[in-house]
Amino acid sequence: MRAAAPAGGTLALAHAGMEAQFDAIYATSAGAINASYFLSGQGDLGISIYFDDLTTGRFINPRRLNKIVDVDWVIDELVCLKKPLDVAKILASPTQFFVPLIDMENGEATMIDVKNSSVSVPSVIRAALALPVLYNLTVNIDGKDYMDGGLRIPFPIQQAIEDGCTDILLLLSRPEDFVAPVPPLWSKLIFELICARGRKGIRKAFSESHHSSRVSRNLALGRSAVPSNVNIATICTKENEAIHRTSVHRETLIAAATSYGKRTLRILGADPDGWALGPPEAIHWPGR
Repeated sequence: MRAAAPAGGTLALAHAGMEAQFDAIYATSAGAINASYFLSGQGDLGISIYFDDLTTGRFINPRRLNKIVDVDWVIDELVCLKKPLDVAKILASPTQFFVPLIDMENGEATMIDVKNSSVSVPSVIRAALALPVLYNLTVNIDGKDYMDGGLRIPFPIQQAIEDGCTDILLLLSRPEDFVAPVPPLWSKLIFELICARGRKGIRKAFSESHHSSRVSRNLALGRSAVPSNVNIATICTKENEAIHRTSVHRETLIAAATSYGKRTLRILGADPDGWALGPPEAIHWPGR
């Protein structure tokens, strides 16, 4: 649910007419849904999922112990039926699209080329949303079982740099001063019982997740050196946009997405005072 805030930033980029301006998009976890509806030109439809559907109690249910977060309902009922994603438009887009996943067998991260994958775009999104413990199922791609890649790659800035990206825009769901904590013993025990089940690679990925986060954030925020030809712009959530990962309060989600989107537009040089998650015509571009 934290991804609702940067979804506002993604929608702002769409309303600014930037759907085809990126050579590549890299998206982890729920960011894969934001990126998919952005590339399909359906940003308004995609962001409505957070407000209208995920807040109903159908998606998150703590009493449903076997599947607290129902990712299958999101994909099968929302992405494929109720608010159908235009997959053909994603595949026709000139923008490359990559999503990191974790191989359940060895705990290593794999970058999936979404547009050239052997499985459908919704299937890759399902794998990206396959949260350990809360969803705790996997998605099979080419004979391997995968889950959400966030433990190893909270956001793929290193991978983008290694792929030759030189101008990088990051939309992050955490505040600038966030520091990932070391997983406490009790959480390691729960993860081992429910998810790892003796698989050393996955156990290691969870135990080292704080390190993976810190490495990525240090790159994103200029605390670690990057190649001299690489330019990075990072937008983090502000205090009023911070959302708990299981928040289902509709007004809070809308306010966070709106605030984040307006800041994104200001960074682009627009006056967003009349913009409240749309329409695009409400954006004032000085001098245009």
